Amino acid sequence: LACEHVGPAPEPLIEQSMRGGVATLSLSLQQPLFPSAFQLSNTWHLALPTAPAISLDLHLHEAVLQLDLRGLSVERLDLRADSGAQEILLGSRQRHLAARIVSSSSDLVIVVPPGARVEATLLNPFCRIAYPQGDFERRGDGSLVSTRADPDSPRIELVLDGALRSIVLDVEERLGG
Repeated sequence: LACEHVGPAPEPLIEQSMRGGVATLSLSLQQPLFPSAFQLSNTWHLALPTAPAISLDLHLHEAVLQLDLRGLSVERLDLRADSGAQEILLGSRQRHLAARIVSSSSDLVIVVPPGARVEATLLNPFCRIAYPQGDFERRGDGSLVSTRADPDSPRIELVLDGALRSIVLDVEERLGG
């Protein structure tokens, strides 16, 4: 774990615990009493083990987030985030991923692996969702499903909610093709 921050904030609080074979890591940073008076910038680099299946819960306040899960075997993702641009890169190492993303971001980008079986349910009917490569089709209930999925590819179930204004659901481009 590496943490870099700029500004008059105290060092972050990092706690780790083990319970029944499940490791929990908690990272927190105290908010200043008058946040508008401080200019804080924090960058977190967290490397997780690639072998075991991971269940990931992230609760963020104001954050610009780039979450790269392409090299990990993630079975469950629960992301709750306030403002800030957010980008999530999903990989093909898992067989099944169930993700619930609740965000107040103005911009959320989710990139899925090529050929993945994706089902995205949007709970905020006022949010605009774009799929620039045309790899998804909208069902009658408003959910999106991938149209070019491999039957043997991983299954990704996304539930998207919050005061989002815009979501881009994109497919990662294959190199050399």
